[in-house]
Amino acid sequence: MKLPLEGNGVHGPRVGQVVQSGLANESLIRILVVDDDEASGMTIALMLKTANYEIFSASNAFEALKIFDETPVNMVITDLAMPKMSGWDLIAELRKRSNEIPIFLLTASAELTLIENNDRVKQLGINDVLLKPIRMKDLLARVEPFARKYTPSQPA
Repeated sequence: MKLPLEGNGVHGPRVGQVVQSGLANESLIRILVVDDDEASGMTIALMLKTANYEIFSASNAFEALKIFDETPVNMVITDLAMPKMSGWDLIAELRKRSNEIPIFLLTASAELTLIENNDRVKQLGINDVLLKPIRMKDLLARVEPFARKYTPSQPA
């Protein structure tokens, strides 16, 4: 079955590109991956696609908010350090829209982030912090327990 993917063309599939999957469309878990680093974003997206998740990619927080507002997604994985709007600010905006959606923070400096910002992680309801680079088995082990916990509503 061919399934459409959404992306920005920078580090994700272009609008209209498809990926092969044996899953029925309604059973797909949709994950929004936000990373301004092309290689990192593409790596995360490809690992998740391999595990039959439907991926929507954004290279910045503003693109992510647009996708989130227009497309029902089950989960968000966002980079911390991004230009114009940080991962912290993006998560705060996402939490205004949904307190329930699982959100994962992706960073190259998790030790520093967790030690110095543990209260902020808890306050924003971040479900987990993922350290770059992450191996596929570790990514899936962290994501899979949250995959079906949130069912998005259709955008207005």
